[in-house]
Amino acid sequence: NITGATAATLALTNVTTAMNNNRYRVVVGNSCPTGVTSSAAILAVSSVTSTTIQPANTTTCAGNNATFTVASSGTGQTYQWQVSTDGGTTFTNIPGETGTTLTLSNVAASMNNNRYRVNVTGCGTLFSTSSTLTVNSAPVITISASPSTRIISGGSTTLAASSSTPISNFAWLLNGNVITGSTGSSIVVTSSNLGLYTVRGTDANGCFSLSNQLTISDSTVSTAFIYPNPSRGSFFVQYNSTTISSLSRVITVHDDKGARVYSKLHVVTQPGEKMSVNLSQMPSGIYMLQLSDAAGKKLAKGKVMIN
Repeated sequence: NITGATAATLALTNVTTAMNNNRYRVVVGNSCPTGVTSSAAILAVSSVTSTTIQPANTTTCAGNNATFTVASSGTGQTYQWQVSTDGGTTFTNIPGETGTTLTLSNVAASMNNNRYRVNVTGCGTLFSTSSTLTVNSAPVITISASPSTRIISGGSTTLAASSSTPISNFAWLLNGNVITGSTGSSIVVTSSNLGLYTVRGTDANGCFSLSNQLTISDSTVSTAFIYPNPSRGSFFVQYNSTTISSLSRVITVHDDKGARVYSKLHVVTQPGEKMSVNLSQMPSGIYMLQLSDAAGKKLAKGKVMIN
């Protein structure tokens, strides 16, 4: 018997989880000598929903993922994650995000300072604390070649990287493979290391990105290598081709009116050998140079500036 519980209604106050599965019945009596006992009713006590681990602030780089996690106690909880883009003034539900973990894929810089929380519903409903997402922008890295992206046999060029933010570490790549030991902001490329170059830069926040691609090739494609250029009329011409059997070269120069001002046969002993040209007697201006083989087949061309 429950002391004092003699009415048609039994009210239990301050129910505890220890009372879960207790059974209750009532004996109804009147003037008859024997009372009537009801069937037993079972009391099911659910634990009150509470948050045991709040989602933490998260920092990541643009393009990476970000994760928020919550843990709660109670019975039969459901979850709904929400986002605020106005500093926590208003929150809206994120469709489909109904688990204990929220994963944001490929976050954008525009998501910086967004706030996230979760609505937990079970025996009662509550909101977690809101956590802030910090998104650091990835650096923008550009590489360039000096003096050229085309190298004569035995020559070299320097690739230099510039970045929108300070870079703490560089890693140069040739045809997608890391070049061991190349961790500076520049690298010297020789004619024996032609190919596709990129550099990966990592900043102080741990954010990284790849630069533009730069193809370093030999100088035999279509343009003769002329240096110094501009000059006072004395310069050298080099042309490196392993596909031309004849080593005889004819250099022809025309002025801006189309008149031929120079033509000479040069016999070299190996591809890439420099050939000397002297136009110091010519007036200042821009001249067109054409390089041909002994049979008159054009091999390359270029512009010459005389100061």
